[in-house]
Amino acid sequence: MNKNAIEYLTLSQEDLINAGAFDLPMAIEALKRGLFRFKEERILFPDKIVQILKFYEALFMEEILDLLRQNARLSVKDIAAMTKKTESEVAAAIKKLEDDGVILKYAAIVNPEKSGETKDKVCAEIQLQVTPEREHGFDALADRIYRFPQVKSLFLMSGGYDFKVIVEGDSLQDVAFFVSSKLATLNGVRSTKTCFILKTYKENDIVYVADERDRREAQA
Repeated sequence: MNKNAIEYLTLSQEDLINAGAFDLPMAIEALKRGLFRFKEERILFPDKIVQILKFYEALFMEEILDLLRQNARLSVKDIAAMTKKTESEVAAAIKKLEDDGVILKYAAIVNPEKSGETKDKVCAEIQLQVTPEREHGFDALADRIYRFPQVKSLFLMSGGYDFKVIVEGDSLQDVAFFVSSKLATLNGVRSTKTCFILKTYKENDIVYVADERDRREAQA
């Protein structure tokens, strides 16, 4: 074999889709057929093939993330069967997602209306207007805010206010005291507006009232 000879097949993403092979194995098969000429002990990949492989890898990763978002208790075996990949491929993909910080943790989603502990908690949305610092902008103030254990979520917003803070406390008075004594007194905070959350219908794509509605419809 002449190591200086380079032969490869140029395939576009459209070529693969038109061939009816919208998956990674087809891209790999195209790679096998179109490449494999060596130069300086390195395999040379046509640019389009590399782009296609990256494209299908990203699709595979996103497919795994979608499945874990719906049910974090899925096993590697379950995901492999659902994605039609090997268990080793799935395990390697999940490890990469964890190592890269894409998957931060696995947590249970608790229905606040049915959990005894969370049902007794009071949640509020706090809208803050702030003055960003000259050198650090909003980040320095955000760093001080999210360190409070009462703060469950923190968002930088556009519009009429700067930060949306989700706060949890044992009572209305507990939340009000935290806002007035901790948040409102931070340097840079110009104003606060507190909106108490009365009932959660849907959060993070989870509907909490579906069972209750289904029961009412069944009785009608």
